[in-house]
Amino acid sequence: GPLPEEEAAALARGMLRRVTQLPEEFVDNLVDMTGGNPFHMEQAVRVFVDGGAIDVRGAAWRVNARRALQIPFPISVEDAVQARLDALTPVARAFLQKAACIGNVFWVGAVEALGRCDHELSDDPELWMEDDPGGTLEAVIAELLESDYVLDIPAVDSSIPGERELCFKHNMEKDLAYRLLGEAQRRRYHLTLAQWLESRIRDSTEEQLEYIARNFAEGGVPDRAARYWLAAGDKARVRYANDKAIEFYMHGLGRLGPGDSARRMEALHSLGSVLALRGETDAAREAFAGMLRLAYTLDLRAKAGAAHNRIGRLLRDSGDYAGAMKHLGRGLALFRAVDDQRGVAASLDDLGKVFWLRGSYDEALQTMQEGMELRRALGDPRSIALSLNNIGLVLQDSGDYAAALQRYQQALEIRRRISDIPGVINSLNNIGVVHQELGEDEKAIAMWKQGIDRCEELGDRRSLAALLSNTGEACRKLGRVEEAHEALHRAVGLAQEVGDRLLLCEAYRNLGEVFLDLGDLRMADEYCQKAMKQAERLGSQVNVGVVSRALGEISAALAKAGDLQAGAAAAKHFERAIEILSGVGNDHELARCMATYGKFLEARGDKHRGQRLQERARDLFEGFKQSVRGRPPTPAAPPRA
Repeated sequence: GPLPEEEAAALARGMLRRVTQLPEEFVDNLVDMTGGNPFHMEQAVRVFVDGGAIDVRGAAWRVNARRALQIPFPISVEDAVQARLDALTPVARAFLQKAACIGNVFWVGAVEALGRCDHELSDDPELWMEDDPGGTLEAVIAELLESDYVLDIPAVDSSIPGERELCFKHNMEKDLAYRLLGEAQRRRYHLTLAQWLESRIRDSTEEQLEYIARNFAEGGVPDRAARYWLAAGDKARVRYANDKAIEFYMHGLGRLGPGDSARRMEALHSLGSVLALRGETDAAREAFAGMLRLAYTLDLRAKAGAAHNRIGRLLRDSGDYAGAMKHLGRGLALFRAVDDQRGVAASLDDLGKVFWLRGSYDEALQTMQEGMELRRALGDPRSIALSLNNIGLVLQDSGDYAAALQRYQQALEIRRRISDIPGVINSLNNIGVVHQELGEDEKAIAMWKQGIDRCEELGDRRSLAALLSNTGEACRKLGRVEEAHEALHRAVGLAQEVGDRLLLCEAYRNLGEVFLDLGDLRMADEYCQKAMKQAERLGSQVNVGVVSRALGEISAALAKAGDLQAGAAAAKHFERAIEILSGVGNDHELARCMATYGKFLEARGDKHRGQRLQERARDLFEGFKQSVRGRPPTPAAPPRA
């Protein structure tokens, strides 16, 4: 922007400090005509130098005021840049135009290559000997360096080893030089540059791959550009730069030709996976549906099975268990039709997870163990870890904490060994949950905080929401209410963003229990009612039972505060919770519900039943302790579904 008059005049004198007798009127005119804009002033001085009004030969410069009046003064910065370009020799101007096509930073070898594509090829074996007769190229570079158009980059810093690298001092000069090129010329230069780059760059970074892609696109070869954009997306995905990966995949898919179906299916699968990780469920499902359409058209059943499974997982995570079962079942059938054992194992594991979420633990365990046997036969450590983890989930909800913890730790060890960061996050979360259910909340929080740090690196919002929800619940139990509220409030926002109703249900319920601890029973009831709506929409009996227990505790607190109708509501909620949690075999939540309900009944005068429920709860809790030490649970535990 423009400088104040005194500062602009000081800058002008600084630019012209080597002038021995500098007329003050010349300085004032320079400031007035440029409005004090530093870049405009710099360009104007260069126009005067190029036009001979300022003689820069020798140590002391001289101003020729008469000559300055004869040179058209550039009205704008762009006029000044244009005037300077016009003053260049044709060879120097052509060099800058080719360099501008390369970018702000360019390589002398690339400029030479663009120059060669302007000439007709011949069979003359001495062709290379005639490229730069008399050292014209070096003279041009020296002229542009002296005129302050370009700057030399040290050889050790060149982004292409062995190539001399320069850069434009000002982007405006580069942009104007580029605009002077004709459209056909630009297209030819960009195509030549793309080919020059791909022949010299090895082990490309994603930025270099994108740069090559853009030049192929500008050069009129979209299919070639698409391949480089997709390769850049793969690189970005590996380092969990999800936003960049999505951008690159979208560019690549937009330029892939209709004949490259195999590459398109692969790209759609990769794009859908990143979108799912980001929590953009609808967009991810659209990507997998596109993959499915191509696979169906080409009768590629294994690819179609993979697409069905990915859609099924998205539906499962959003709580549409019926839709998930339909797609996962189709995936399983397709994999079996082509004897794809890896796909069959994945389908079985995914189906088992739906059974688990529905509370059908026996079916879940049976299905997952079948998948586990296939994965062991295949010897894929990542898949084995996934099966171990999912079996652990079922065992945990069945009350067998020792077996669950063993599976989680085995999975974590494998995932760390193979650097499976999303898997590590998942294992840390599940191990933390076991510690929490055993009353070891500090240990649980420590595990979850490790997972939260990894989630932030990965950009995995769904897992982050789950970890924050669990952390909030544990902090609430430890009396760290403010910390709990902060974590849960963030978890609710993330769960809403990614559209995960199961996570949202958990976060709402935990937030409701925080307000219960704070004594704000109205807000506690409001959040738990929201949780119940989500649980019922999901059709998850486990979550309906857990939220019923929380609503029972809120109603019990209202009854204690004098609400006459709340006592009956509390009993209704507790009875519903006990019925559901007994039916699905979730012993930990059942024990918690029995303990709270027993105290409520005892306080209301039903001592016999109240004490019996509390005694049953103590037996269940003791069973958990024995289980984690490797002993069978106490026989007092109710039968599991």
